[in-house]
Amino acid sequence: MRKIIFTICFCLITSLAFSAELLVTMRTDSNYGDIIVVKPDGWKWGKSEQPPQYVVFKLPGISEKDAKKYEESLVDENGEMVKSRKYSIDTLEVDYAKIKVKGVKEIHLDKIVEFKEKKIKDKTK
Repeated sequence: MRKIIFTICFCLITSLAFSAELLVTMRTDSNYGDIIVVKPDGWKWGKSEQPPQYVVFKLPGISEKDAKKYEESLVDENGEMVKSRKYSIDTLEVDYAKIKVKGVKEIHLDKIVEFKEKKIKDKTK
């Protein structure tokens, strides 16, 4: 019986420790698809953190601690902020999550886009 309890506890702890959830904006006054905040898997999101303004992406296989890098801002070589978020989710994935899955979707790392300063400058021209 102790082995069963230990196994269940171990599975629960490791499943929480190695996955994260990303809150992504769908607001038009912000940068659509930007990752706003990272929380551990199973986080209780508030009512305001749901569609139509936000969508949640589950990111399996990565800890919350490691996923925190997706909250970084994009800064230039002088340390000045160029864009509030360096990372975003592919907009097609955001649209799909909004329409098809009612705000929560599992996603893989290859769907996270890292902005570079050059891309930002090109977009503002």
